[in-house]
Amino acid sequence: MNNQVIVVDDHPSVRLAVSALLRDEGYTIVAESDNGEDVLELVQRLKPSWLILDLGLPGLDGFGVIKQITDLRLPVSIIVLSSETARHVVIRCQEMGARGFVSKQDNMSELLNAISAVKSSGAYFAHLV
Repeated sequence: MNNQVIVVDDHPSVRLAVSALLRDEGYTIVAESDNGEDVLELVQRLKPSWLILDLGLPGLDGFGVIKQITDLRLPVSIIVLSSETARHVVIRCQEMGARGFVSKQDNMSELLNAISAVKSSGAYFAHLV
């Protein structure tokens, strides 16, 4: 599994923080996007291992992105990073094919825990416990 990541969030400060955190841990940020429309093409062209994805995107939202990626069976592990933490939202992400879910209210290091858990056990959904 490579360490290439695409970060998708409509807030520049979130993209900056996530990208800096992951770079510090040895990940390569191959692209960033502020909308869902660009993501499918980026994933197909750049073939990252990881997609860090917000749900609340303009145009095509995160759920639409997850659906497109899973429908096409693209080999990328999706970790949702969202301010939406309702149980039904987390379950929907899991059922649609995301491999992990991290709340924006959590410490940012939780994203690293999620990636580590997905690498070792295949999933990270602490908000369902």
